[in-house]
Amino acid sequence: RSVTPPFSVPRLKKSVPAMNAAAEKLGNYLKLNEKNEFVESTDFARKFFMNLISSVVFGTDIDCYGETESEFEKKGKALISVPRYLLVDMFPTLAILFKITMMNPDSEK
Repeated sequence: RSVTPPFSVPRLKKSVPAMNAAAEKLGNYLKLNEKNEFVESTDFARKFFMNLISSVVFGTDIDCYGETESEFEKKGKALISVPRYLLVDMFPTLAILFKITMMNPDSEK
């Protein structure tokens, strides 16, 4: 019995409408903020990818572009801890010895 790959052509074709919807929401968000002198690129990129992942992978529609942060955004932002990532990347034997992972244990729950 064979397993279908996660990024097969039919699966990608099915996810195109969700990707287009996420891109449209990003465009609307940027149009609303075009009067601002600066727009933080990391902020809108994070919002776009959170929205894209939630709709394509999990099939849920969350409002990442709203005033308040959703629970999905809060958990996603805290998922990878930079100090933990550096420790695992630079000292993998210590990370294995102390059972430290890149993922923040609080966000895994």
